[in-house]
Amino acid sequence: PPRSTLFPYTTLFRSFDFLKKGFPDLNEQEIQSLLQEQPVFKKVEGDTNQALNIPQRNNNPGNIKTGGIADRFALKNPDGSPKTDNQGHLVFPNINSGLQGLRNDLSAKINGRSKFIKGTNPSLSELGKVFAENPKWATNIANILGVSPSTKTKSINFNNLVNAVATEEGFFA
Repeated sequence: PPRSTLFPYTTLFRSFDFLKKGFPDLNEQEIQSLLQEQPVFKKVEGDTNQALNIPQRNNNPGNIKTGGIADRFALKNPDGSPKTDNQGHLVFPNINSGLQGLRNDLSAKINGRSKFIKGTNPSLSELGKVFAENPKWATNIANILGVSPSTKTKSINFNNLVNAVATEEGFFA
C-alpha cells in the first residue's frame, strides 16, 4: 500500500507487530522505515482544514461529542468550556490529545465510570447505543474486529477497539 495509506496507523500505534499484522506484504525493513518516518503534510492552497473530514479537522479520531470524560483533553473556550464544532464534536489541540480523549472515553464506558452506561463490560451493541448516532455502528465495529455485536468489550483488545472506532468514525478516510 502507498505510504499515505499507512500514515494514520503508524502515527497512532507506532507498533511493529500492529503494522506487520495489518500489512503482511511489508517486509521488516519497510516497517522499520515507516516507524522512523515523521509525517509530512502537503500544503494545499486555501484553508487546509476544509479538505479534511470532521474527525481529522477536529483532531478527534472518535468523533466524540462534549459532555463526557474526554472534555478535559479538548481545547478550551475563553469561558473554560470545552471547544466544539457546530455539531457538538470536541476539538482537540492535536491528535495525541484526541486519541487520549477517545481512550479515556472508551475506558470509562467499559469500566463503569461513565454516566452514559450503567454497569461494566457492555457489549458492542450496548456501547453503540451511547457512543454513536448511526444504528449500524456496533455492527460496523464488530465487522472491523471480526466479532459479533454482542461481544463484550472487555474481551476485545483495547488498542484494536480504539483503532476500530477511529476507522468507523472516518478518521482514516
